[in-house]
Amino acid sequence: MSDMIQTIPLIDFTPCSMQTSELDFMSDDVLEVARLMVDAFSTIGFVYLRNCGVSKQLLQSTFTCSKEFFSLPPETKKKYTAREETEYQGYYDVEEEVFDQTVPGDLKESFDFTLSVIEAPIWTTEIVQFKSILMKFFEECSLLTTRILKLLAIGLKLDDADFFVRCHNMMTETQAYATCLRTLYYPPILPGTLKQGQKRLGEHTDYGTITLVFQDDTGGLQVKGTDMRWIDATPIEDTVVVNIADLLQRWTSDKLISTAHRIVTLHDDDGRKFSKARQSLAFFVQADPDVEIVCIDGSNQYEPVKAGSYVKQRVLDSAKRY
Repeated sequence: MSDMIQTIPLIDFTPCSMQTSELDFMSDDVLEVARLMVDAFSTIGFVYLRNCGVSKQLLQSTFTCSKEFFSLPPETKKKYTAREETEYQGYYDVEEEVFDQTVPGDLKESFDFTLSVIEAPIWTTEIVQFKSILMKFFEECSLLTTRILKLLAIGLKLDDADFFVRCHNMMTETQAYATCLRTLYYPPILPGTLKQGQKRLGEHTDYGTITLVFQDDTGGLQVKGTDMRWIDATPIEDTVVVNIADLLQRWTSDKLISTAHRIVTLHDDDGRKFSKARQSLAFFVQADPDVEIVCIDGSNQYEPVKAGSYVKQRVLDSAKRY
């Protein structure tokens, strides 16, 4: 058995960057990006994409206004709590979500939204540009995702290169459980304060098609390799981490792999767990809720399932208070 440690591939996305207004998807450079992506997603399920062309200024503004939100007093944030009436979109406090219901909740706060809740009472009035900046970032991620989805179809050699794109109307789909932007804050952890079994974010797979993750420089994201060893997804400047989620694994009959991952705490010199504050942004790409996920190779390896129904159940399963 090889002792070689798996790594997460880093792909130069420059030929497909959003700074290029019109792409020739049949050019050699673009086809090579598509090939490399499918190869990575078929083995480890994660990649770093470098030079995607996402606005650095907008990314920083999104992190900044998110930090302002999470810095608000607890009683203020609770006004925007996610609940059934808001389709479980809005604010989640520390310990309100967990993937293993036998342990304390995850040590994180988050704010989520889909286009279905644009007019819902989840938007803070204390930070004037909070909604507009997050909406602009949602649009930026949607544009990048459209390119990635087409590249995946090309890399998989589908007859219809726009198949996945047509199933993801990210900027117009207003039903619940469609594509979601989540901003996350992991508060500092002092040595000795973790409860038994508690984590910043427990081991899990994502629900939908793919996820785009933008992380600060703190670290802590780990990916489970095919040998079951954990691999650090160390932050790399000017990259976005992209991973396959469950429904795309079903859609491709396990050709593309939805890989388990987690957020861990660090250790000091005495072996005590601790971590400084951490921020990240996750763009959960989900097929339109009415799309039926059927194996594209015709194998029927998985039973057909409606995307929205699947995602809704997974959301409810992970929320401790519902």
